[in-house]
Amino acid sequence: PWTATEQEICEFLFGCEVLGGSAGVNIEMNEGGKPSGSALVQLKTKADLESALKYNKQVLGGRYVDVEIMSKDGEAKEDKQSTNSPSQAKENTSSNASFKEEKFCLKLSNLNRKATTAEISSFLSGGHVKNVLEIVLAVDEKGKAGNAFVKICGEEDLKVCLGLNAKPMGNREVEVTRAKLEQFEEAKQGKFFVKLTELSRKVTKDDISKFLSDGNVKQVGEVVITLNEKGKVSGNAFVKIGGEDDQKVALSLDKTAMGNRRIGVCQATLQEFEEAKKHQVG
Repeated sequence: PWTATEQEICEFLFGCEVLGGSAGVNIEMNEGGKPSGSALVQLKTKADLESALKYNKQVLGGRYVDVEIMSKDGEAKEDKQSTNSPSQAKENTSSNASFKEEKFCLKLSNLNRKATTAEISSFLSGGHVKNVLEIVLAVDEKGKAGNAFVKICGEEDLKVCLGLNAKPMGNREVEVTRAKLEQFEEAKQGKFFVKLTELSRKVTKDDISKFLSDGNVKQVGEVVITLNEKGKVSGNAFVKIGGEDDQKVALSLDKTAMGNRRIGVCQATLQEFEEAKKHQVG
């Protein structure tokens, strides 16, 4: 995912020695100066390179990752011959791997509300699901977490996934059922919200939208600034945003300065958002 950090990429390549640690990861930027979803990683030895290739088509942050050998000039190499210089592996997280097999969607329910995409990926891979293309955390009609939608590839993986129904993940038995692609896409576009606190009483919706956009939140939706019990601006606001990745980026802005104040950013639910709309600034 384009939100992946240098440290997260190093952790993803567990067991591979990256030259200089996080400094050995070069996240490529697009024409707009934002992360493109690709990164160039410098590895110390041929053995590290071979280990890194084992992570090809594994999941990082809910996205299926391509790992390939790169030459010094950044071109993909067809063979695995190493040179005397540090080896390089390119991690392309901007798109899912291409498969000829049919793709299927599933819904996972009764998850722990704090379950992460990494934990879900581990649950599926531990159950011998081979091709997990994408994982999207979702909320129900009341804005409560505990659900996820998964896109997989191939009828064999579909059978394996359905066989995981009622299997334990942590201390809960997970429900696994078929889902429609429309449900997956709806969840992906999703009902993701954040709450901003410690705002200036003079803040505007445009100020909040600009703050989030400048912080690399791609899709900033409806902004609701709330009133307190005395009918005055409360200093809090709720914002609907584009999806799980945008929510993570927004949450990383917690304690960031907006004007002359350091504001708080925390996760919010659909229920809280709808309630806030009843008491918003006109």
